[in-house]
Amino acid sequence: MLFSTTDPEPQPTAGNAKIRKGQGYANKFANAGISITGKRDAATKKAGVKVLQTALNRDYGAGLDVDGIWGTNTDNALGQHYVKNGETQYMVTAAEILLLLRAYDPNGVEIPGTFGSGLLSAVKAFQKAQGLTVSGTCDRNTFLKLIS
Repeated sequence: MLFSTTDPEPQPTAGNAKIRKGQGYANKFANAGISITGKRDAATKKAGVKVLQTALNRDYGAGLDVDGIWGTNTDNALGQHYVKNGETQYMVTAAEILLLLRAYDPNGVEIPGTFGSGLLSAVKAFQKAQGLTVSGTCDRNTFLKLIS
């Protein structure tokens, strides 16, 4: 097929592919309503909090407003909750999406998620890069760093 000189040049897909994927999942899982930019901007960080709030509501009946604002109620709801290899729950889904939003690949996203080897590797890599204890368990400190 021939193209005329007025046809636009194909544009490369903007931003980071993993972040774009995470933004799409944030929209699907938490109705985040953000644009798919592939950039970790303020809207993407707020979407990450919405993802965590949604998971806390689904798993623990936290009754949080899914507003993307980290406040006392959300902090208290997170408490000392964690997810580890072999567990299946919405907090696993949150970990998968939050890692994508930080450009780490958990090797898939499930709703509810099952914590498998791909997520384990991504959690460990993220923990190491952030100077956290490399346990492979997505604990409070890891969740807090993921949404920061």
